[in-house]
Order: sequence, then structure tokens, then C-alpha cells
Amino acid sequence: MMSKRIPFNQVDTAIYHSDQAPYLWNIHFEVRVEGRLDPSRLAAAALEAVRRHPMARARIRPFGRMTRTIHWWIDDEVAAVPLEIVDCTQDAEVQAVRVRLLNRRIDLQVGPPLALALAHHPKGDYLIMSLSHVVGDGVSAYRLMASICRAYTGSADPQPDLPLAQVRNLRGHVRRRNPADARTRLRAVARHLSDSRNDPPVSLAVDGGSGGAQGQGIHLLRFDRDEAERIAARRVKPATINDLLLAALAVTIRRFNDLRGVAPGRISLLMPVNLRPAEWRYELVSNIVSMVPVRVPECAQSDLAAAQAAVAKRTAELKEKRLAGVAVDIFGMLGILPAGARNAAVRWSHGLPADSAETGVLTNMGVVPPLDFGAGAGTTTEGWGSGPAGMPLGISVAIGSCNGQIFLTLRYCRGQFDAEGAAQFAADLRKVLLDEPSPGLFASADSGIPHRIPG
Repeated sequence: MMSKRIPFNQVDTAIYHSDQAPYLWNIHFEVRVEGRLDPSRLAAAALEAVRRHPMARARIRPFGRMTRTIHWWIDDEVAAVPLEIVDCTQDAEVQAVRVRLLNRRIDLQVGPPLALALAHHPKGDYLIMSLSHVVGDGVSAYRLMASICRAYTGSADPQPDLPLAQVRNLRGHVRRRNPADARTRLRAVARHLSDSRNDPPVSLAVDGGSGGAQGQGIHLLRFDRDEAERIAARRVKPATINDLLLAALAVTIRRFNDLRGVAPGRISLLMPVNLRPAEWRYELVSNIVSMVPVRVPECAQSDLAAAQAAVAKRTAELKEKRLAGVAVDIFGMLGILPAGARNAAVRWSHGLPADSAETGVLTNMGVVPPLDFGAGAGTTTEGWGSGPAGMPLGISVAIGSCNGQIFLTLRYCRGQFDAEGAAQFAADLRKVLLDEPSPGLFASADSGIPHRIPG
């Protein structure tokens, strides 16, 4: 077997050192089909899919504590893609499969850096993916799923011909155009450091979580077409739909905290930014992403309209000043340190107070095109995804639209919420998005036990 060596990029490096016990940095993406998927065909399709994407065959090249640049080995072949097959009769059983997969650490010493679970269900199968975030981002997970679908049906799977090492260097996507760009980014870093010290972001209230609890839970919220239209109608221009979603999360956090006696303060939400150019925006399995903080001041958290205005102003500034490059610059500076020092720094940061972290994360997956798995399985009817959550930043919310419906995933640390706490937070978020009292919601997959939500 031949292997090609390729360096970690800036985000690979930052996430690798964060992917330490008890926290798991993986990307979750799943689809549900109308019918039934054949396990043998699916296993073959998954293997063919990773053959089409070099980073889906990546494993870490051994390195020492003094190593500064870590490298991947890209193998020509992998033997198989891990695939768990489970027969389920109830949704709670599917949820248990999902949570088990997402709490399983992916061994990056061997390839491939992903694992799948096929949950057979009488009303349509679920195909669930866990992809190491050290290797790829949310777009990567969707692109891999699309390749699995196309290999399953024998369909064409065209990809742009891109120089992998070159396009994976994130500085090429966010390079400074002039000295003014450099000054703007330095001021942004200085402001962030000053805010973190003098006006730290408020933390989300713990509800049922335990300091000794490990692992992550999942709670799913589905909005039908009518509800999706009602949510979109609540947008107040110039805010975008993404601004609306960020604002709704901020308002929810404020109300959730108020009811639990947490003093109000600035809310700071991390937002992933896809750095791929428009011509291949949904291509390439790799980390081609940055993160930006979206600040929502205390005075703008009272209602959705006020929060939208504050968020829209902030995101417009981020775009105008190209501040997605700030995180890439910081991650690049971390690369100056040897690997051992970076690991030690991350372990030290885990012991910092909760107010040294942001309040939450929101990922907007946008419109997730349905995938057609052909006769027997049919077209996807649902599409869910989520990013990692690690204390003290205990929640990660991801929202996508498929077939006119909205699919919202709340991933949470068990140190933040138990199943009922997560269900209550999700109910509150639903209420803010729809501006109506919440009915009972099905509980998190954490225990598989339904709970009624007061509201």
C-alpha cells in the first residue's frame, strides 16, 4: 500500500489538540430514506466513496512532542468503512444508535477517519455518519454522504480537479489584501481579548447536567413546511435567515438563563464560516472553515427583532472586514509551538472558568439537497447534522432545510444538560422561533424516555 504525505492545515491542528478526552470533536450528519437500504450494497458504496476523497483515507503520521507541523498519510486504499447495522422498531432505538455512534472516539492512527451506522426502521431507514472534525467540516460530511449515495446507485460523482495541498492552506482563502487588513485583524483580536477580560460572555445555565458526567447527547427538533414558512416570515430586514437563527438562539439563552437565576450579560455565539469559493462551495472533504464570534449585547436580548438588528450589524461587519481570517491567523500562530506545548495549553484551557468561553455555537447548514438512493430505498426525507459540544461551551446547534422542512439538532454535553434539560431548552428555542407556546416534545436520545414539556 502506498501513502502520500500532506500537512495538517491550520484548523486541523487546532482541532486535533482540542480532541482530547473527555471531549470528542466529530461531525454528525445523517439522512433518512423512504424505504430500506441494503447493508451489503451500502458497505460497498461507503468504501467506494472514501476512495473518491483523499482526506477520507487519511490517518495521522506518527510525530513527537517537538514536532511543529503534523502530517497526514493519505493511503491509496482502506480495507473497509466501519458500519454498524441495527434493526429498530421505535424512534428511541434509533436515537440510542445515534448517541452511541457520536460518543465513540475515532482512531486517527488508522483509516478511515469516519464511522457509519445503519438503523433499519419500519417507516424508513436512517444512515448516520460520524466524521472526525480533525479531518473535515460539515460540508465534508454532506459531500461524503452524497458520494455514498451516488456509489450506491452507480451514478456519476463529478468533482472539481483541485490541488489538495494548495486549497487546504486556509491563508490562501483569507489572505490579507493590504496593510489595512492586517491592522483591522489586529484590532479585532485586541477587542476580543479586552471583551473577554472586562466583559466576559455569559454562560448558559446548567440544567440537569453533572460536573462528572461525560459524553454528549442529542435532541432533534423538526419543523414542517408551514412552520418553516412562519419562521422565515419573522425575518426583519436587513437581517438574513442566518441572522434570524443566531438571534433566536441568543433570545432563548437569555430567557432560559433568566428563569434559572443567571445574571444577564453579553452573549457570544460562535459561527462557522465556509471558506470555499462559490464555484466549489459544497465540494472537497477537508477543513475549509473558520469561526467568528457574534456578540449580542444585553440590551438586544429582550425580543427577536432587537436581537436580529444587533446580529445583522455584527455579521455585516464580519463580512465587510473579512474577519473570518482572524481565527485562521490565530490558529496559524499556534503552529509555531511544538505539538507537546500545544497539547499542554489545551489541557490547561480545560481548567479555565466557564466565562472564558463563548456561550454557544450555531451552524446554519442552509438548504440540504435531497439524495436519491434509488429503488428500494428512495429519496431522503430528513437531513440532520451537528458539530461537537465540549464544556464549558456546552451546546452546539445546527439547522438545515430539506424538502421545505427545517431540521434542528441540539448537541449538548451531559455536563450541561440531562435529557429533560435539553428537551426544555429545545422547547424554549422552538417557542422563540415560532412565537408560540410549545407543545410536548419528544425527549433527547440521552435516555430514550419521552418527557412532556411544560409550556
